[in-house]
Amino acid sequence: MKKTFIIVMFSFILSLCGCASQSIQIKDTSTEESNKNDQIIAENDKIPDPERDTEMGEKFLAKNLIVDGGSGEIYMSVDNAKVYDFLSEAGIKSEDCFELVDGLNYNAQTDSFLGERKLILLEFTLENINATSRANADSPERFGKYDFRVDSFGGCTNGPIIYSDKHGEVSSHYMGFHLEPGSTTQIVCGYLVDLHGTSLDKITFNTAATPENGAIINLNLGDN
Repeated sequence: MKKTFIIVMFSFILSLCGCASQSIQIKDTSTEESNKNDQIIAENDKIPDPERDTEMGEKFLAKNLIVDGGSGEIYMSVDNAKVYDFLSEAGIKSEDCFELVDGLNYNAQTDSFLGERKLILLEFTLENINATSRANADSPERFGKYDFRVDSFGGCTNGPIIYSDKHGEVSSHYMGFHLEPGSTTQIVCGYLVDLHGTSLDKITFNTAATPENGAIINLNLGDN
């Protein structure tokens, strides 16, 4: 009887050891998962906080290119901004522009802009991770799966878009450009900004009305 009791107690102790070993194993797995989560958080920290304005050169999710029918992720940044008083000064021909009208917002004879308008050229970098196009969802007969539109980026304060150096890349529309998943491209766009009642230092590039809903970039044009 005594021998049987010893055997039972020994089995019970072994069982407890097994449970302890298993508990240690679970703890190790939890630590590994925590490290993975920390890595994901660190990666997300590279994308700007939506509660503040986005900096020049800072990458942000180009939501306007994929909402309402598109899918996936595509990122962009505004890398540079320059101001011009004359179209020729920027190296652009009037026939390459969109909605630049002689006598309305432009003087073809003097190659100057009417009123208090100035041309702001912005340089963008676009990186398509795996996105499909909103433009394709809207008009599949005109835009392919990876055909996007520069006029969906957003806009300058008081300034419609009048130029894209990608014009002609998508034959069905001036504003179209093509970008396959896994590809990066640079795009230059021109905005004809009316400075009546405002100044260059107040001009921003906006993808939404507030930072909570999209990127707002201070173009740092005060010294121009």
